[in-house]
Amino acid sequence: MATSITIDVPVKTVSEKNRREHWSKRDRRVRAQKEIVWVYLARAAALRLFIAATREQELAIRLVRIAPRLLDAGDNDAVALSAVRDTVAKMFGRDDGASGRITWTYGQEKAKTYGVRVEVQTVPR
Repeated sequence: MATSITIDVPVKTVSEKNRREHWSKRDRRVRAQKEIVWVYLARAAALRLFIAATREQELAIRLVRIAPRLLDAGDNDAVALSAVRDTVAKMFGRDDGASGRITWTYGQEKAKTYGVRVEVQTVPR
């Protein structure tokens, strides 16, 4: 039986793909994104219980970027949500790239405010 949890995080994400800016500005933005996501996920008592219950299971995690404007199709979603992905994987105590126990998918949604929806679902065995 698959179980799931969804958490909305009010964090602004931008595509890092074609940005021309000083590395320190990008670094400050990424650190801020990671901190905001960590705080919101850590505050979610239901997520802590979910993490404990799913420690050994495979997960399907969908990250949905919410913003006034949609990004171009392609890999811009993944690039914009990279810091969020790193933080979510860390919260679950797993490596976001090397672990074959997490399947990542991405989406976008248009809204007046910025945010990210983190949808986590266990994969039935």
